[in-house]
Formats: sequence, structure tokens, C-alpha cells
Amino acid sequence: MKKDTEEEVVRLKQQLEKLKQQDQILSEIENRLYEMKKIAEYATQHQLSPEESNRLNHEMHKHQTMVNELELLM
Repeated sequence: MKKDTEEEVVRLKQQLEKLKQQDQILSEIENRLYEMKKIAEYATQHQLSPEESNRLNHEMHKHQTMVNELELLM
């Protein structure tokens, strides 16, 4: 019986660690999405030069790529 309890404790600790990692990943995804929202709002409220538009598109693409990579870790 004691062995079963010890195994359950180990399993629960592993599960807790996995959930902590997922929480960190979700937090990073949330931060990236917030940055993307700020870029989109800025772009809709301003007249952008072609250079600025390209720069912001590049930033958006970087954030989207990172979000996609983070989602794969989940």
C-alpha cells in the first residue's frame, strides 16, 4: 500500500511540474498576443509609410511564429 501511495505522489509531482510548464507557456503566448494586438491597433490608428508597414508586418510575423512554436510545446 505504501508503495502505491509513493508512486501516486511521484505521479502527482510530475503532473504539477507539467502544469507549471504549461502555465509558463500560456503566459508567454498571452504576452505575444498582447504585443500583436498593440501593433494592430497602432497600425489601424496611424498612416504608415511602406517601410513602417513592412517593419510592423515583420514584428507580427515574429510574434506569430513564436506563438506557433510555443503551442507545439503544449
